[in-house]
Amino acid sequence: MQQRVLYGLLGVAMLVVICLLDAFIAHALIDPDFIRPGSALGDVLRSCFDEIHDQPLGRLLARGSCIPIVFLGVVLLGAIEFRKLLITRSLRPFAGFASIAIAAIFLSPWLSAAGWLGHEAVHVEGIYWPVVLLMISFVLTAVLAVLRGDASSVLRDVGATWIMIIYLGFLPSFAIQIRCSDSVPDWHGAWLFLAILLIIKFSDIGAYLVGTSMGSRRPFPALSPGKSLEGMIGGVLASAIAAVIITLCGRMGAGLTASPESAGNLDHLTYLLIQLGDLFGRRVNDSLMPPILRAVLFGVIISAFSQIGDLLESGFKREAGIKDSGSVMPSFGGILDLIDSPVLAMPVAWFLLTAVWGVI
Repeated sequence: MQQRVLYGLLGVAMLVVICLLDAFIAHALIDPDFIRPGSALGDVLRSCFDEIHDQPLGRLLARGSCIPIVFLGVVLLGAIEFRKLLITRSLRPFAGFASIAIAAIFLSPWLSAAGWLGHEAVHVEGIYWPVVLLMISFVLTAVLAVLRGDASSVLRDVGATWIMIIYLGFLPSFAIQIRCSDSVPDWHGAWLFLAILLIIKFSDIGAYLVGTSMGSRRPFPALSPGKSLEGMIGGVLASAIAAVIITLCGRMGAGLTASPESAGNLDHLTYLLIQLGDLFGRRVNDSLMPPILRAVLFGVIISAFSQIGDLLESGFKREAGIKDSGSVMPSFGGILDLIDSPVLAMPVAWFLLTAVWGVI
């Protein structure tokens, strides 16, 4: 248990660093004066950002950098693990093509937000290109199946390829939409992305701690023998508490940032918490639900779907006859074991924040 907690904290720390660096690059490109002069490194960075901030590359990096690039590597490693799962069931997905489709769909919200895929409003909108590329991927999969010329497993192989593309390309692309969406001002998408991932991870942590200490009822023994009802409830409560804490940070920050002078004197950690809470916890126009209640509901829903994602991936592994999808991190398993919760929770978060509450 101690090793699992240690590696879990290390993973959260790495996540925070990635989001901080992503936000720093975007902030510096949008407002080069953000980098204070006086040091050799600061002067070099200001010069570099001044040079590219109005160039296509600068516009792209202002909508995201470390987050889309790092997590692209994560989903592509997940595709390798997923292919191994499918092969154990005698399935033959078009894995190389699927990886290309996953990368294209996953990155399309980032590229479209920067105007790289067109400047019309529909082209910049985050959902347009993932849907278009998903449709193209489905059609090309059918072409590959016909060219393979093997009628004995067309249905199985096409279905295996499609599930790879949806599970590791289309569904995770909603996380990139949250980070890179043009409707999220400036660099704040990095904080929103981090806030949602923290809420998801608090659900995982709460479910694990409560489940290992007092879990006894096993509602899904065929999918996940270790998953307990008590642990699932603990995960929901932990996620709701995390969402409320983030919201309270935003409300606290409203007073601290009342004047530019006070905002300029804030330490980096306080500024980070304020950015997280302000985006998620602000009052939504035409919404009668107060931010705290919305945070609780958000945490409960996100935890529920993150745990369904965990159970789904456990089902994949059970059918394949393996315990872990890989061995990337000790005590956690492979890439699929790390991303199973966000894969389902991020699209739900995107839907709640766009269609339901209009936060982004």
